[in-house]
Amino acid sequence: MSDNTLRTSRRRKAILAGVAGFALLLGGSTYALWTSSANLAGGEITAGDLSIAPGTFAAYDISADRVDSTGGTEIVPGGVKGHTIDLGTGATDWKIVPGDEAALVFPYTITLVGDNLIAELKTSANALITANANNDMTFEYAVYDANGAAIVAPQALPASDTTALATFASNDADKGGGLADTVDGVVGADGTMQVTVVLYATFAQTATVDTSSSTSYVNAVTDLSGNMTATLTQVRVDPATGGSQFTPAPTTP
Repeated sequence: MSDNTLRTSRRRKAILAGVAGFALLLGGSTYALWTSSANLAGGEITAGDLSIAPGTFAAYDISADRVDSTGGTEIVPGGVKGHTIDLGTGATDWKIVPGDEAALVFPYTITLVGDNLIAELKTSANALITANANNDMTFEYAVYDANGAAIVAPQALPASDTTALATFASNDADKGGGLADTVDGVVGADGTMQVTVVLYATFAQTATVDTSSSTSYVNAVTDLSGNMTATLTQVRVDPATGGSQFTPAPTTP
């Protein structure tokens, strides 16, 4: 074979190889497509908190015609005065008579943490009273803060346990320029608030009744010794169905 023949053969092989490579490029299997990446830190979403914890129950005789109604012990700072009583059926326990008034004091610590957190405070007081109190006992309630200021002034106990006694907001509710909601109290910067629910119980029998009568209630017990459950429940009203932002204005009993 001559040198010219060899050179021609090599040129053909080189051309064929180039054509094959070009065909692979056309097929796309060798394209290096562009890509780019960058890091950007996000944030951690953390949950808030909602809780209620009871303090120590106390009871007071605050009958208005007693001397200690002005010089006795305050049931809450700046509140009405009286003297401490023990409730029960024992011989040394306090015995109510017509015209007497007692204050039953239930302290709680509520915790609310969350930018959009509003909660209603409800109790089972009405159900407890309805089941165990005589017909001549009347009850009002009030809610006080740690300084004795009335968050909710004394008023008739709601007829239903589903009616809120008071409505509270977290300290950071509506952060970011949202419109404020109508509530009875706002918790402190630490997310907590000391509140005291007081039931004012009055033996309101006014007519003169023979103590031997079944309606005199002599030795009858107004039994409120069962657990009065306090419930703190988040509320959030859908604007499409009514209500301003998270809750309507507190319900007046």
